Amino acid sequence: MGTLDGLVLALIAFGGGVVSSTFGIGGAFIIIPLSALVIPLKKSIAILAFFFLAGDVTKSVVFWKYIDWRATNLLWLGAIPGVLVGALSLVSFPVETVQKILGLMILFYVLNSYTGFIDRVRVGSRLIVAGGFLYGFFAGVIGTGAAIKGAILLQLGLRKEKFIGTMSVNAVLLNLIKILVYSKYTLIHKGDLGIIILLAVTSVFAVLTGRFFVRRVSATVFRNVVLGILLFSSIKMLT
Repeated sequence: MGTLDGLVLALIAFGGGVVSSTFGIGGAFIIIPLSALVIPLKKSIAILAFFFLAGDVTKSVVFWKYIDWRATNLLWLGAIPGVLVGALSLVSFPVETVQKILGLMILFYVLNSYTGFIDRVRVGSRLIVAGGFLYGFFAGVIGTGAAIKGAILLQLGLRKEKFIGTMSVNAVLLNLIKILVYSKYTLIHKGDLGIIILLAVTSVFAVLTGRFFVRRVSATVFRNVVLGILLFSSIKMLT
């Protein structure tokens, strides 16, 4: 990867990271499709796992006191086996299939944001575990399962800080597992160390910037801008 490509990827990641840190969701849906314009999709999913890991660790520390541990443990119960299956699937999945799945996931998230269908479904312990498996699977195979996890946590009625903290701490362990699997199957190489460090540093700054915006930006305006970007990304991935 060239220096220019690395800087462009870092800028894309920073923008998506600010969105994720402000609202707890949506960053990956922006970062992954746009990063695929710079480097191959499978490679971007693997490399960006380090960016997401650094950001989720930082957000977990910042919002530690707000984390809902009951929801976290139930999600982990399903998500850990799910992410193993998903990460192993990425190794053999055709890139075109991965793109279509990602596009459909983004489109579903945007439509649900307006219809609120998932928000009206009652969420019990079994559904949290089952949803955790799907969250883990998609996180492993397309780099993010946040739409599923976010829908579950929204239904549980978590307020903003609690939502962001719980979303983040759930993702830390899953990103570690993904990195181990991607490394084993050579989706990540020693030559990627430079961009990995750059993305990790960028992630921390994105979290701190997002924290600044949490209480200072109109949620309605920012939400509509984010949904517009997501819709554009989904159409591009599906066509």
